[in-house]
Amino acid sequence: SESDVALFAKAYVQIYHAYRERKRVGIQFHDPDLVKELRDRVFVPGLGFKRQDACIWREPPAAKASVGVSPGHRRHDLSQVYGMLEDSEVVEDLKEYFIDWLGVRNTWT
Repeated sequence: SESDVALFAKAYVQIYHAYRERKRVGIQFHDPDLVKELRDRVFVPGLGFKRQDACIWREPPAAKASVGVSPGHRRHDLSQVYGMLEDSEVVEDLKEYFIDWLGVRNTWT
């Protein structure tokens, strides 16, 4: 539901801001267990939690469509979920969180 997306978006942005702030002040943030857990639990509405390697963030986001697996590609397009939020700063933070920190791919290959 939309409220679930908003809730998880807020949590992901808070995690990313904390990571970015620690990096900015020169504190190395590396907790392999936390990163593994976050990579194993990306929220995809209607499908539950998926591993980061089962997801993609396409740029620009496709028109809002079904969040299911794209035929032939077997990945869940997070830009169809989180890229459609109204706040562009939040969307940019989420894109960086998923791609740069969790390692979600931004291409099909």
